[in-house]
Amino acid sequence: MENQTVTQKLEALVKLQSIDTKLDELKKLRGDLPDEVQDLEDEMEGYKTRLGRFEPVTLLAGAPTFFFRDVLMASAWGLNLLFAEWIIRRRLPSA
Repeated sequence: MENQTVTQKLEALVKLQSIDTKLDELKKLRGDLPDEVQDLEDEMEGYKTRLGRFEPVTLLAGAPTFFFRDVLMASAWGLNLLFAEWIIRRRLPSA
């Protein structure tokens, strides 16, 4: 090892730094993993909630077709728009 040239020592140092960087990335990824798992679990709960909302409709009318789904989505957007307008107009001072 003592017979190495400066170039060889520098190349070994670069390789060592590269390995150290990869180890740091793996440690960071391992640290972020519980957060990723929690995010996925939260997303699954959201999907379960959405499915629960469609369950009564499915029981009454069967599985929704694309047209029926689009009508439901448009109705939901319309209700959201009406509610938002109501909130905005309620907060504006009368002229």
